[in-house]
Amino acid sequence: MTEAVRKDMPIAEVVEKYPMAVPVILSYGLHCVGCHVSPYETVEQGALGHGMTEKDVESMVKDINDAIADSSRGAPVKLTELAAAKLHEFIASEGRAGEGLRVMITPGGNAGFTYDMQFEAKARPEDEVFEDRGVKIFVDKNSLELLRGSTVDFLEDVEGGGFKVNNPNKKEGCGCGSGGCGCGSGNGGGSCGCSH
Repeated sequence: MTEAVRKDMPIAEVVEKYPMAVPVILSYGLHCVGCHVSPYETVEQGALGHGMTEKDVESMVKDINDAIADSSRGAPVKLTELAAAKLHEFIASEGRAGEGLRVMITPGGNAGFTYDMQFEAKARPEDEVFEDRGVKIFVDKNSLELLRGSTVDFLEDVEGGGFKVNNPNKKEGCGCGSGGCGCGSGNGGGSCGCSH
């Protein structure tokens, strides 16, 4: 398996792409995560500059990659293989490198809420950020409990395609409606909906 993080990556890039790496980096005593040189200094340079050995660097990089793998397995919102493939495709074709998918619940719909999805570049203070199938997923803390255990899928039909949230927490009846999905198709349209 290819490592997500290598010792030659800039610290700021690691922190931006993999927020779950921050506790690991800090646990090794490397507090460069917010430093003004973190965009230019690699994980290895930062560690060696703070008195770590090469062995410490290798151990830290392994622990970071383990944390990334663990966060993917335990992601509270998952992606199907097709949804992940479509997201990677849209991210590449629309020039959104480094971005991920925001999934949220907003007021509205027959039962009081709808799903909304859009591309997101960086986390907000109220976000939980995790990764599944190589895609960053951003969920605000208010939406997380209602979305926990959900799977985002991509459905294609004669009218096009769109992302759909399959939510095991949905109550009887339509608990969500459809939201304006900012990433449902290559042109930015598409649909987000619930499973009925």
